[in-house]
Amino acid sequence: MALVLRQATQADVQRIISISTQIWDGDDYIVGVIDEWLADPRGAVIVAVLNGEVVGYGRWAQLWPGYLWMEGLRVDPVSRGQGIAKALTRYLFETARLQGAESVALSTYLDNAATMRITEACGFRRVASFIYTEAKTTAPVCAHAQLSPQVQVLDTGTALDFISHSTFMRASGGYFPHGWCFLPFAVAPEAVFARMRWILGLRRGSEVRAMLCSGHPRRHQQEFMIDFVDGEPEAVEILLRHALALARKSRSVEVMLPYATPQPLAALPILTHLGFELEHGGEADTFVYEKTEF
Repeated sequence: MALVLRQATQADVQRIISISTQIWDGDDYIVGVIDEWLADPRGAVIVAVLNGEVVGYGRWAQLWPGYLWMEGLRVDPVSRGQGIAKALTRYLFETARLQGAESVALSTYLDNAATMRITEACGFRRVASFIYTEAKTTAPVCAHAQLSPQVQVLDTGTALDFISHSTFMRASGGYFPHGWCFLPFAVAPEAVFARMRWILGLRRGSEVRAMLCSGHPRRHQQEFMIDFVDGEPEAVEILLRHALALARKSRSVEVMLPYATPQPLAALPILTHLGFELEHGGEADTFVYEKTEF
């Protein structure tokens, strides 16, 4: 029987979850967001059906006019090697074209070599590289973290100026992370700020010494996400410790830090000092791909 691609319905949820629980050692985030995705009018979940059974899925979402994001591409392990991921990728890309997207983007992890091959074969180019790191809030540094009276909430105008001229944004190629979604900051900074829960900074007089942004977590998720951190090392450490105190009720604290060579960003050694784990020793392990020619 031929592979059928169609929009997912509520009736597909249990099968989607069943596939998801076989990904990332059962810790896949899809379980917590699938109902939200199905209800989101900005996009759709597409399932691949073979012999009457859902064997894979992926999602597209229009984050703002002209910019479409693809995510959550999954294939049942027992059905891999049959071209299902490639068919889903091409279908999602064709959807982007029909939506009139000026660019379509996605991210993937170093261990997912198959997705990177398919993405590149479909004409996407790698535009940014990041380092993923996280700390469990059960770690001693989290348990003893305290809020700092030096930390201030910054207005978006101040934040816009600091971010636009930061080493972080130069290293990231202009992409601002929010979890596993990456947004071209200069195109729509207001859309980025709308996703932030905290915009925090330390000042020396009127000058901002360092800044940290933490985004709203995905619904039903327990991760505290630090989406941006940059500035003078001493001030960065104060901000990070402050954020760890804010995150006490979360399960973990996640950071996406741009990969910079030959000198890593100042925040990287501070994060490792604070007990954040680096899966690949500080090398790039998360990649952003974009396609702008249709």
